[in-house]
Amino acid sequence: MDFNKDLIAASSTPIVLAILSEGDSYGYAIIKRVQELSGGHMEWTDGMLYPVLHRLERLGLIKARWELAESGRRRKYYRITSQGKAQLAEEQKQWRAVDATLRGIWKKEKSEILPSGIIHRWDPFGGSTKYETNPKVLNTKPSPIACFEIPIRILNLFRTSCLGCF
Repeated sequence: MDFNKDLIAASSTPIVLAILSEGDSYGYAIIKRVQELSGGHMEWTDGMLYPVLHRLERLGLIKARWELAESGRRRKYYRITSQGKAQLAEEQKQWRAVDATLRGIWKKEKSEILPSGIIHRWDPFGGSTKYETNPKVLNTKPSPIACFEIPIRILNLFRTSCLGCF
């Protein structure tokens, strides 16, 4: 999944600070942890991470130290400072407000009533589509087209969400 560069830039500070709040770490391990936490959706590179680490170090939010790894190579470890922990707490408040705002907007479920009386609802987060019987038409004779509406709608969903899959 390709993420918007602005979103990556905005989220990099709280992500790095949160990872370092779990314990000291080094660049490659931070990159792998981001990949793990995102389920493989976010793939950071050295060229993206190290400028963030240098900026956070310059701001006093993290400290760096060199250690000798088991392989014999020197490795730069980073740890979060008390100032970094305070900044992380502030970032968490801000991101929770953003998250709550987006969830409030996106939770409004869209729906439509098909001519057959079946209510078609879809999840704004890309989840499963639901089909329910409209209570207003429960006692009416089902439309002969009702047998075809749902399969056609399902095929159309696949066709639009999975172009090139067939």
